[in-house]
Amino acid sequence: MRAIDGMLMRAGAAMLALPVSAQAQAPTIYAVIFEVTASADGSDLTDFKVARVADPRKDMTEAVGVSVGQAYLSKAHTMMADKLKGSKGPAGGKPFYTYFFYDPARPAEVLLVPR
Repeated sequence: MRAIDGMLMRAGAAMLALPVSAQAQAPTIYAVIFEVTASADGSDLTDFKVARVADPRKDMTEAVGVSVGQAYLSKAHTMMADKLKGSKGPAGGKPFYTYFFYDPARPAEVLLVPR
């Protein structure tokens, strides 16, 4: 299983953990999947881009036609850079994948859990 597939399964599981009544009434919250590359020692962010936006309640391998704004991207970039700074994160310039949730009703807020 590729790393991105396992990560997508966890994102979908997070959404499915919501009570059925909450899922039925809840607005759609999307998973924004990022391809991230860190510096050779793993402490700095060298590349950060959207791999795709997916609906975790459906097929996470399919991109949906949702765009995220610059404010969201800037905050997500800052959060990821802060997480890597001074750490011994994934190194060697190899890309890895991570995700944050996105609620179109709160377009500048980066969500760690769907709510």
